[in-house]
Amino acid sequence: MQTISESPIAPQCPAAIQEHIVHSTLIKDSFYLMASDMPYPDGYQHGNNFSLHVNCRSEDEINTIFNKMAAGGKIILPVRQEFWGALFGTFADKFGIRWQFHYDKNEIN
Repeated sequence: MQTISESPIAPQCPAAIQEHIVHSTLIKDSFYLMASDMPYPDGYQHGNNFSLHVNCRSEDEINTIFNKMAAGGKIILPVRQEFWGALFGTFADKFGIRWQFHYDKNEIN
């Protein structure tokens, strides 16, 4: 687990959320459960209190699936290289469900 205060984004975030979890992962064999209680820029609202996370196997896969599923929704963060070394992007789909997409070329898939 990593708190906001332990991450490079700490200076951009208010003091009230510094101890929130920006990133956590539980791994069992090939099963990943990833979580965060990091609020979105528009704050907590009914329906944005969770995100579904997809761990992709290639750069092509993350870009293809992200773009298809985000169509008609709202891109919150386009796929880009992040401070932990992976490609990452997030959006709310046309039904309001939050999705996070991740690809790290150094992970074993």
